[in-house]
Amino acid sequence: MAIDANGMFVPESLESIKNSVQNNQIVFGTKLEVFQSTVYQTMCNPIITSLYNLQTLLAQLPTFVNQVFAIENMYINRASMNTSDSITSIALLDENIDYCEIFNVTATAGIWLYIYKDDFDYTNIDLQNTADTIALKTPVFVPYMLDVNTQLQKQYISPVSLASSINVIFNVAVPVIIDVNIITSPVNLGGLSEVLIQEFTILFTKTQTIGKQLDIAFYQRNLWNDSLSKIDFVTTPEVDVVETYQILRVGIVRINGV
Repeated sequence: MAIDANGMFVPESLESIKNSVQNNQIVFGTKLEVFQSTVYQTMCNPIITSLYNLQTLLAQLPTFVNQVFAIENMYINRASMNTSDSITSIALLDENIDYCEIFNVTATAGIWLYIYKDDFDYTNIDLQNTADTIALKTPVFVPYMLDVNTQLQKQYISPVSLASSINVIFNVAVPVIIDVNIITSPVNLGGLSEVLIQEFTILFTKTQTIGKQLDIAFYQRNLWNDSLSKIDFVTTPEVDVVETYQILRVGIVRINGV
């Protein structure tokens, strides 16, 4: 790009442009030719027409899809991404948080925000930066609430504008440790026992988030093996209801009491 003494752009001549293009073609090992014959135009017309038809069909695709769904009596629903999903997603980006859940407070307008990380002490952990990011995603008229059932809370004043701020409260979930005895048939599983314990522990850790109820049938279905004709679970303590502020953690896992 040429610039004269006054700083003005000087466009290249057609000759220099042509030479530049030809030099690039030589470098790339290609050859640029322009056809002006009617034969070339005849060859191009079907291609251009096909491209136009393709664009027309793509433009009509949403209408076709809606018609098919109407015939099948099917409906498209909005994805479940909302404000609470956004808040929990931001919290999970923090390396100090492995589990995060948010629940509405039914008695008063407000929300409970719970966090948890296995074998982790939140006492001296600073979550200010995460709180500040979460505050920008929170409606200013919906306050975070402190849950007295939790043993530890982290509270931060986070700005949402030059004139206002909100109090972001992290309630640290309370772990409930349960021992599990998996009863199988046949009783003697050999080396499969250790595999079953490992698979159960991994699935349990991934599935049992904060406030998640224990679904024994879920584990029976997902841990089923062709060599097993029956698999049951016995938990200690017996967990019928998991409160919103609790998170189930697995303690000792036994196979047929061993």
